Amino acid sequence: MESAIQSVHEQVSRSLEAPAPVPELSRDVFDLKSELCEQHLRQVFELVRSLLPEGPAYFGMFGAESQHSSLLELFRSIDLDTTEHQAHIRQLVAQTGISIHRVHPVLGVRPIEHAILHGRRRSVRTLMALGASIASDADHVQLYHAALQYGLDEVASELSAWARSPAARLELFASAHSGDTRRCGLLLHMKANANWRDETGMSVLEWAMTSDNRECGVEEMLLPLADDAAKQSALQICALHGLTTRLYILLDAKCDPSSRDDDGWTPLDWAILHGQEMFALELLRLAGPAVAHACHRSTKALARAARNRHLWQLAELLEFEPLATAQAAFRKILEDGTEEGLLELLLQGNFPLNPQSDFGHPLDACVEGGRPDLALQLLRWQAQPSLASGGSLSLLARARAMPQRSGHIELVNMLLILRERESL
Repeated sequence: MESAIQSVHEQVSRSLEAPAPVPELSRDVFDLKSELCEQHLRQVFELVRSLLPEGPAYFGMFGAESQHSSLLELFRSIDLDTTEHQAHIRQLVAQTGISIHRVHPVLGVRPIEHAILHGRRRSVRTLMALGASIASDADHVQLYHAALQYGLDEVASELSAWARSPAARLELFASAHSGDTRRCGLLLHMKANANWRDETGMSVLEWAMTSDNRECGVEEMLLPLADDAAKQSALQICALHGLTTRLYILLDAKCDPSSRDDDGWTPLDWAILHGQEMFALELLRLAGPAVAHACHRSTKALARAARNRHLWQLAELLEFEPLATAQAAFRKILEDGTEEGLLELLLQGNFPLNPQSDFGHPLDACVEGGRPDLALQLLRWQAQPSLASGGSLSLLARARAMPQRSGHIELVNMLLILRERESL
């Protein structure tokens, strides 16, 4: 190329050494609209071409300029979008050989993408008839939104097929993790699978849960479409990371807070293991004692584990909860229960026979409730009359004043025997 330029330079230099007489120039020579000006420009163009060596490397630059001009003309016709310009688009493609897949030098889009994004309906159909297709590296989600906006149903249908591809799968994971509600919603509208999982087994919903975005818009969008497995794994992810704000929408979506994973662990187990006290407290408040009972270990063991991790408030609640549950069960047995029901409660190990709290002694409740049969059962399990309200003497007096029922005499006799043993 440098030698060609040097050759042209030498020829121009020789012509300058022997100048020819300057012809008279009319005004038409400088008028760009005149035929004379056009003729002179063509002569200059041919002169320059004649000075360049023959070969595709030099003539290609003129072809490239022509192609560039045809490409711009193609985009101009697409934008005008009239019936006449559709014929011009076909003519450009047929006569100039311009590719309908070329990218605009400034806009960076292909003709079909430009037509879709700007709602040029006639041009879209013309380009599709000429064989244009949406490139794999195009933004399919943005194009789908434009197709819906401008009523390009055939384009929207073609893009919906893309929504089942691996590329769409990656797009959905990325939009879920970034909290991009709009993009995620469009992908789901395109029928992307809301229950896709990545190589590690994490679901789209789990990716949304671990997003740094504090808004829950993506999760609320995914939950109605998520299966039970995705919901339960998302709940466990929330327990691991202490995502209390996400807990509310998961429970509203009917996630089972007592569910177990493959290792038998519940969300409460995972929350305690990772020291997520606020999440565990809120889970117990919203879902009730059944959450603790569903764990793979006893409530006492859970309370001990919570204390080992310095979760004092949770440990206190876990220790109190079995007692409160047992007290409620005991009150129900006092009303219409049987000795067998009381025996079952005592076997569970959570009901205190001699409580050191403000609940009152169970022997007092049995005597006041007129249930000598239940009081006898408690005495056989080593309940101590001396710890009852007013001591054993007061309890004996109240037992004697009870209405005559089955077991009444036996209860009074047993209290007398125990009273004598105390005085020894």
